[in-house]
Amino acid sequence: MESTNELTPAQQQIDYDKGLAHSARFFGVLGLCLPALFVVSVLAVILPLKILDPSWQLRFGAVMVERGPLALLGVAMSYLASIMNPGDVQLRARRNALVRFTKLAVIGYVLIIPLQLAAVWRSTIVLSQQQNARILHAQQNLQLMRQQIEVASSFKDIQTRLTSIEAPNLPIESATLFKPLPEIKAALLTGVDQAERVIDRQSQASRRPALLWGVLQSSFVTVLAASIEALAFAAAAPRRPMTSKLWRHWQQWSKANKKRMQEMKRKKRFPIPFW
Repeated sequence: MESTNELTPAQQQIDYDKGLAHSARFFGVLGLCLPALFVVSVLAVILPLKILDPSWQLRFGAVMVERGPLALLGVAMSYLASIMNPGDVQLRARRNALVRFTKLAVIGYVLIIPLQLAAVWRSTIVLSQQQNARILHAQQNLQLMRQQIEVASSFKDIQTRLTSIEAPNLPIESATLFKPLPEIKAALLTGVDQAERVIDRQSQASRRPALLWGVLQSSFVTVLAASIEALAFAAAAPRRPMTSKLWRHWQQWSKANKKRMQEMKRKKRFPIPFW
């Protein structure tokens, strides 16, 4: 005896169409929610805006690259929804809106590349200036310590003078404290000399290209990822055919110009052609 629960081919086709339409609507909702989530998550990181701040520029590039796949996935869902149910006008309208978004996204991700490089360069300059300022301050402080040690009249006077200028503690052996004042001064000045040599090595290291190269390496991934995501968004944006309005105007102008040149030729007038 045949089962009455089996669906006829027509009923199966109806259920299939309904399921396909429902899936298309679901993918269409994802096509809206994922780009919206991308925008919200980016705004949460970059607000308040500090466009001229190199650290903000680096943070902006990093968050755009990190959250970019959300927007790309949303665009893919929108395309898939319109393919699954091509008769749904609302799904086509959403897809067309996202197509306009992809064009802006391509421009944005391309602009991230020079913005990131400029931010890296400015960050390197600021970092170098800050480090040079710290080194200069330390050198001036050591020079002042040397002067105070040389003019002091006793060990207690040395302590008082160094405390007044907030100088760092110098390493000195406890046995040296019981020696004559010239030997105490010599031991302290030796400590100052050692500190100056350390600062000189730091100053030379700060001027090396390795500092800039290290910062460039840290941003290389961001620049590469921005380039890849720009290509992905460009692939999502449809190409205009060569029969676009601008191209048609060019063809019409070119034909009219050729006719004009032929007419001039027949009249034995040869102006400089321009096309």
